Amino acid sequence: PVQTTTTTTTTPVQTTTTTTTTPVQTTTTTTMPPTRPVQTTTTTTTTTTTTPEPDEPEQEPECKANGDCDNGIYCDGEERCEGGFCRGGNRVECQGGQACDDDARQCVPLPCSTTEDFESGKADGWTTGGDCEEGSFVVDKPTKQQDKGVVTQVEGDHTTGNGYALFTQPNKRPGKHDIDGGQCTATSPSYSVPVPSIASVSYFFGQRDGGDDRNGDYFKLEMSIDGGNAWTAMKTYGDVRRNAKWETATADVPNGEVIF
Repeated sequence: PVQTTTTTTTTPVQTTTTTTTTPVQTTTTTTMPPTRPVQTTTTTTTTTTTTPEPDEPEQEPECKANGDCDNGIYCDGEERCEGGFCRGGNRVECQGGQACDDDARQCVPLPCSTTEDFESGKADGWTTGGDCEEGSFVVDKPTKQQDKGVVTQVEGDHTTGNGYALFTQPNKRPGKHDIDGGQCTATSPSYSVPVPSIASVSYFFGQRDGGDDRNGDYFKLEMSIDGGNAWTAMKTYGDVRRNAKWETATADVPNGEVIF
């Protein structure tokens, strides 16, 4: 027998498979419409029912003319008739130192709370001063003095004509005892003024010669409402020829002041 030998060689085959994967990027865009605000309106309706009142009877006119409204009181003003009905008037306003008087139907001076007439023969509370070489203020009965046709001093006081007054030293004869070589002053005491008032001062001033003094003669009547710090002229005369006579100077004084 023949022996046969068969040899088979198998070479394995290696197979390699390569897979390449490319990633894919996906973008998704979503568009939404804008959100609109929602407005909510609530309407409340209120119904009011009014029951009409019965008509009042028409009033009769109470006046036809202003005289129908006069209440007989002067100081509360003149009443008026307007549209058949009376209307009150505007109260009467008076100037300082005066008050409305219904009986007199006018503004009248308030009674003086302080009066100084020097009838006691004294000037209590008054002070005198100045630097005059001749003359001074005194309380006495003035006697008439006249020189070259000019009255330099009056006869008597301003009330009775035979009373006392505060004035510069009485002339015994012309040119004597008058004010010379400076100024003489007389200052009153202080007076409290509780209501609007009028200060009233009676005075006289006489001078024979005008313009003959190198320093200039003068007369001043002044008032102070601030304790003597400032003075306001009530009457002033310069270096002029003038006949003396009683006259009156006035000035309004506010309430609550203290005057000199």
